[in-house]
Amino acid sequence: MSYSVLLIDNEPLIVEGLRILVSMYLDDVGDIYTAYSGEDGIEQAVAHMPDVIITDIRMGEVSGLNMIEALNQRGCHSHFILLSGYAEFEYAKKAIALGVDEYLTKPIEEEELIKAWNKIIAKIKEEKARAEGSHQSESALSPFESYRESLSSADIPYGIITDGDVGELELALDQGIFEQCERIAERVFSRLSDGSYGYEESRNASLRLVEYGFSRMSRIVDIDSALGKQYISRLESIDRLKNTDRLRIWVMDAYDILIKTGSATLDGDRTDIITLAKEYIKANYNRNISLQDISSNLNINATYFSELFKKRTGITYKNYLTLVRVHQARKLLIETDMKIYEICEAVGYADVNNLNRVFEKEYGMKPNEYRKQKSNLL
Repeated sequence: MSYSVLLIDNEPLIVEGLRILVSMYLDDVGDIYTAYSGEDGIEQAVAHMPDVIITDIRMGEVSGLNMIEALNQRGCHSHFILLSGYAEFEYAKKAIALGVDEYLTKPIEEEELIKAWNKIIAKIKEEKARAEGSHQSESALSPFESYRESLSSADIPYGIITDGDVGELELALDQGIFEQCERIAERVFSRLSDGSYGYEESRNASLRLVEYGFSRMSRIVDIDSALGKQYISRLESIDRLKNTDRLRIWVMDAYDILIKTGSATLDGDRTDIITLAKEYIKANYNRNISLQDISSNLNINATYFSELFKKRTGITYKNYLTLVRVHQARKLLIETDMKIYEICEAVGYADVNNLNRVFEKEYGMKPNEYRKQKSNLL
């Protein structure tokens, strides 16, 4: 299944750059629409109802935030990635309040864009599955899915968990700062303890806090893993609790599991996975392999693998693949009489211009120039 996307910026060159990034690096992209102002963005969004809108925050009279607000009022259900050259929390807070899914700062890193896109597509798939699943019996849902289903209509009065709490939780979970989750949970329970809320509201708020933590970890660890089973067990145990104090302990215990398991998963010694990834790339560099191909081969979440590879090696998996291809091209230039276009195909490029570009970046000259230089030295 493909997903349509609308790109909006008042600078045409940036829109074109975004179009190239989206078409080259994102999976399952369908129609790509473009707009060059907030006003134009509103018209295009209403006309095409794209699945995802990627927009700049500053665009003259109608800013990205103004545009999103207007589209929300018109019932637009697109998911939003907001771009800004200003890493200011005030923008992020308003963006969260407007329902923006992801907030990226310029210049845009391809890995960050991939990560944001994959998270949104996962949300869209989940929404679709939930809509389709409404015709199925509840017994078809896993315990975790059942709780998430009930939370969609759970009675959590406004103010118990604020937009600020949600924004900070998402930032903490995405950055792996799990201890911050406990502090946010403490803040929520300080509101619940003033006597204004009953047990049911406290229970639903507790479930929501734990759901956020599990949602983050389910991007890394499969639901059927030991961590997944721990969380499902944790969710099911809530029905044995009878008061808000016990709920608070229940949430803190859940986050304790998250901190210990999450930290071990994210920071543990995973060199073996990186070694396997490198071996897979070296064995398959001549094919059009993608992030999904590599991560599927390793049985690991694609977004997590991408983050881990960069953390462990200092470069992206894409850059590593390029280095492997370029070094192999260099070897073929020296050791064989293959034509440049043949070498291009042999190392996994469909276009000689692409090989020329990456080879020149690495060696300071194009492949044919490199071959001539080496021949003159012999």
